[in-house]
Amino acid sequence: MKTTPGIFIMCHSDAGFGYKVNSKMAAGLYFREVFTQKYSTWSSEHRPYGQVVGKLKMLNLSLSGRARMEYRITSDEKKFRNRDMVTIKSGHSFSSLKLVPYLADEIFYDLEENELNKNRFYLGVKIKKFGFVKPAVYLMRQSSLKNDKWTYFDVLGLKFSF
Repeated sequence: MKTTPGIFIMCHSDAGFGYKVNSKMAAGLYFREVFTQKYSTWSSEHRPYGQVVGKLKMLNLSLSGRARMEYRITSDEKKFRNRDMVTIKSGHSFSSLKLVPYLADEIFYDLEENELNKNRFYLGVKIKKFGFVKPAVYLMRQSSLKNDKWTYFDVLGLKFSF
């Protein structure tokens, strides 16, 4: 496996409207703006999307499943993509920071190419101590299919939800 070290910066901003159907299901329409810097070049992408989320509590775990359909608009192309994610979180928090560990797996399906072309596996911890912001720190392994070959890279991520 060949790797190219480097620092890539991504900034995602989401806004939209969600509807809580009941305590176990929600749906919504959103818009995401993505800015990416690879080396010294910045690019942007617009992503309107709709999603449905289901939640379930079992034993001492919280399980959630998300189905998302997004329309990716870049300077080069426009296409639809499906993203489904399953997340398992601890049912209670730890330490004075109220740390909640989680695992998640997200698959990406390209509707035009009719193929599964990306997977992301997350191992992380959410920090619930602060009321107005919910930070998370995670490790992510991204697998991508290009030219019939899978490539991998690892990410140390920091996420803030307001």
